[in-house]
Amino acid sequence: GYSTRITITVNTTNLDPCLEGVHVGEISVEANGTILRWAIVIEVKVGHIIIDDLLTLNPCALAPDRCNVGSTQYYGFHGVWAHNRSDVTAGEVKISYVSWKKVSETGWANFNYTLPDPGKKTFGIEDVKIPFEYKNQTHYITSFIQEASTLTTIWDRVNIILNIADDRIDVCSQADISWNASVYEYDGSVFEGYPLFNDTLYHDTVGKRCINASSIVDTKYNLKAFRSNVICCIWDRIKIIGGGVSQSQTNVGQTETVWFIGVYEYDNDLFKGIMGKLFLSVSENMHVIISDDPMNWSSEKDVWAGDYSFKTAGTRTFKISRVFD
Repeated sequence: GYSTRITITVNTTNLDPCLEGVHVGEISVEANGTILRWAIVIEVKVGHIIIDDLLTLNPCALAPDRCNVGSTQYYGFHGVWAHNRSDVTAGEVKISYVSWKKVSETGWANFNYTLPDPGKKTFGIEDVKIPFEYKNQTHYITSFIQEASTLTTIWDRVNIILNIADDRIDVCSQADISWNASVYEYDGSVFEGYPLFNDTLYHDTVGKRCINASSIVDTKYNLKAFRSNVICCIWDRIKIIGGGVSQSQTNVGQTETVWFIGVYEYDNDLFKGIMGKLFLSVSENMHVIISDDPMNWSSEKDVWAGDYSFKTAGTRTFKISRVFD
């Protein structure tokens, strides 16, 4: 007689996960035209792993699925045996984006993840390799069912976009800065919240200050990560550096020219007619007799000038009353 080794592969995919033990298979062999039917008893170890729970640690306070770029988030998947729901106590599971992770004695496969830039990751179980002993040999279960949800986290950052209505304003006034164009970088949606600035928006001295966001208050996702543009503003005023009259003593009824020179105090640039207007007031004996009279710009002499004559004798005092820039 002779013998032939026959290898039987049993697909257990459609078997009840709770059934394990002895199963009967039947094969037929064709030999010299005769059909022989052999009954063969095989013993099959059937099993499944169930991923039944998940764990997330260190979530953001208001939105566990959206966290700061660069932050480390902690996760875990829990595994049990399908037939009795007891903890898996050894082996490995393959997690998307993470690769293989050891399973602890309590059934947990823990891992952490971080992204330095805005992005989204969804973590799930891709494969399992869980050992079991059978007839003094180690075998591995690779079939599993994931009952637990996948874990999705968005790492995000707020892009603070500052705009200023006027980058040169009066001293003792407040800069008008808006941030309406600010967005969440991951999806470009409108930022809900407000920035805190590195400096006050009000100044009572001449100078240039650069403003950016120093922190943010995010009322939607409670994010802290942000980046900000920088805008600069000059707090300034017009400084009168010179003035005079064509003649300090003149005849009644004679016209004389009064002139003034003004500059921007911050950079000493000449304040010219294309930039605005100077106004003056005229006083006599401590009483204002002419108020806010607009002066004319002389491009030939680079001065603001006005012509005045009076029908009565007396001393008149000329003073810049206001400026329009």
